[in-house]
Amino acid sequence: MDELKQYKVVVLPAALHDIELMITDLNGLSPQAAQRLLNEFTDGISSLKILPERCPHVRVEHYARLGYRYLIIRYYLVIYSVSGDTVFVRRIVNGRSDYAKAL
Repeated sequence: MDELKQYKVVVLPAALHDIELMITDLNGLSPQAAQRLLNEFTDGISSLKILPERCPHVRVEHYARLGYRYLIIRYYLVIYSVSGDTVFVRRIVNGRSDYAKAL
């Protein structure tokens, strides 16, 4: 069986900032919950190394045409795009909000 293609994953500064804000806010309530969420983000984003096309395109037409996709982690959306052999994680947004404004 052929081995699956591995992509490079790059988390852009805006997405790092999003994670930092979420973890900092949650850490004030529960350090353990903050660590669990950080682990979920790390594992989910790392999973994009293999078959990043498995996730759907965003529902905002303009960004879908640009190839933006999303991965769900709890009620957060990891917004990313694929270019060549690289996955660019662009933002992490609350899926319960109007995430198009954050893009």
